[in-house]
Amino acid sequence: MRVGITPNLDLVVSAEEVKSFLRVTHALDDVLIAQLILSAQQTLERYLGRFFLPTQISIWFDRCELESPLTLPYANHIITSITYYDHDSNEHSLTNEDYWTDNAGDVNRIVFTDISAIKSACRANNALVVASTSGYADVDAIPVPLRLAVKQLVAHFYDNREIVTNTTISEIPQTAFDLSYPYRIWTE
Repeated sequence: MRVGITPNLDLVVSAEEVKSFLRVTHALDDVLIAQLILSAQQTLERYLGRFFLPTQISIWFDRCELESPLTLPYANHIITSITYYDHDSNEHSLTNEDYWTDNAGDVNRIVFTDISAIKSACRANNALVVASTSGYADVDAIPVPLRLAVKQLVAHFYDNREIVTNTTISEIPQTAFDLSYPYRIWTE
């Protein structure tokens, strides 16, 4: 399985919220703070296995990986298309009659009505592509603990932004991960 992600570069917390959290009153670090918010956001998304905001994903499966149900990485998928490529590399789109999605819980799965027919028609490599959108609907749908975890991680990055320092660099605060942990996706 290979995953292609078109990142959503919108911020889940505003620079003003973070500046207030950091008690920063000047504008000198506004660009840095915005970069740190995005970095913290993407760090937590990788840890959680879920995206905060709607994100376009393409997932390629080889023929040998095709099974039913087919477990998808990340959570909260809205499938936009499923395409397979035959032995001559011709593209074929599946319809809603060819599969259904199992969205019970956080781990999303695709259940095919006849996986053997699809597998026999597919080429060996990059046989099937699932295109989807994954993430919470908007900023307001993101749970408060996740937004607070982003602020905590930004505070850590802001306080430890030097490459070389005479002071002790602190570890990433466990609080950010403790706040996030209940939202982490665990796959089989």
